[in-house]
Amino acid sequence: MKLNHQAMLTIREVLDDSPFGAEAFDIINFPEHDSFLVINFLDDPEFHFLLTATRGDGVFGTYNPGEITQDRNFKVGEVGDTFLFTVGSYLQEWLSSLSAELKAKQILHRRDEIARDTFGDFEAKVDRSKGAFTSAQIREMRARLDAFQASMEAHQKDIAASAEEIAKLKKVVEDLKKNLEVLPRKTWERSLFSKLADYGIRWGLSPQGQEFLADSARKLLS
Repeated sequence: MKLNHQAMLTIREVLDDSPFGAEAFDIINFPEHDSFLVINFLDDPEFHFLLTATRGDGVFGTYNPGEITQDRNFKVGEVGDTFLFTVGSYLQEWLSSLSAELKAKQILHRRDEIARDTFGDFEAKVDRSKGAFTSAQIREMRARLDAFQASMEAHQKDIAASAEEIAKLKKVVEDLKKNLEVLPRKTWERSLFSKLADYGIRWGLSPQGQEFLADSARKLLS
């Protein structure tokens, strides 16, 4: 199936109206193939939008990424008056999913990067931990967590942390204190590492705040 110039222009306009712009994509019309329209995201060809013509059942499509799974399949139907409107709607869905996926991918990459650079030395220490906390160790760790929270609150301005961020930290600390009696020591220490890394990234602490957080966390496990 070969799309005419009007159809291709409509598709390009939908892409142009997105945050990416049409130049961010490779748009290919294959009239001799069943999969007659392929749109690839140039920065990552894994992400694509595809239309396929079938005999008797009209046009089907798929795009990657979907809202939840990698692939989202859909049916456009027969080529008619609403064909371009329907294609445009699915194209907008794909562009929205693509934007969300790229944002999530960047957040995960940044989390791994900061966790490695800021908290990287935790892994070796955690790997040496065995068994469960003793009663004395639980009391000591709770006191350390209280001191850690108080220190973060005292340095709130220095680390550019908002009241909302400090409130979130209190919840993190309370969860950690509750789990001291529940989790094996190695699991709890990994939980400490994960929760503090997530806290520093999700709540957008400044570089000074993240370094202060990491230094305070090291003292917890010293």
